[in-house]
Amino acid sequence: AKRSDAGKKGAAMLWQSHGKRLTKDGKGEKSKGEKIKKSNKKPTQEEYFASLKTNLAYKHIDIDRELLKAQAWIEAHPGRKLSQGFFVRWLNKIEPSIEVNKQAQKCAF
Repeated sequence: AKRSDAGKKGAAMLWQSHGKRLTKDGKGEKSKGEKIKKSNKKPTQEEYFASLKTNLAYKHIDIDRELLKAQAWIEAHPGRKLSQGFFVRWLNKIEPSIEVNKQAQKCAF
């Protein structure tokens, strides 16, 4: 009974610490009312494709031209749709030109 009471008292003290809740790692977390909500809004396709233009991983690719190619391929294949994942896979299959490879080798050493 003593151990049970001591455990309840210790837990109560922890839960009252500055109005914060404890997480598994023992650090405090803001209470539900104080949490900052993150936006769950996904970017539109146009916004997403525009963000790919600024992505350094795709700087060697003409995004607009590849988007037109992908749209033409989608039109020729009924039942498929142009999703963000499809387009990223499309871009990842494009190999950089020889000029880009030479520039990358110069920068590496």
